[in-house]
Amino acid sequence: MTIISMVALGVFSLTGSFLAPYGTPTGQLLLAFFLAAYVAALVALKRMSQPPRSPRFLAETSEGGVAR
Repeated sequence: MTIISMVALGVFSLTGSFLAPYGTPTGQLLLAFFLAAYVAALVALKRMSQPPRSPRFLAETSEGGVAR
């Protein structure tokens, strides 16, 4: 998680009135859905930010050794 996310979750967990709707079973399901969507968005953003893999300098041969 990002630092901002951790601080926001910490502040929100200390204020009971903000998280009160999530105290019901329906609220728990919604909270789980929102957290899963947030984690999925973080994973997608990380994958999009990765540069494409460059080709290898040394190619492997069919015998498992390195071509020279």
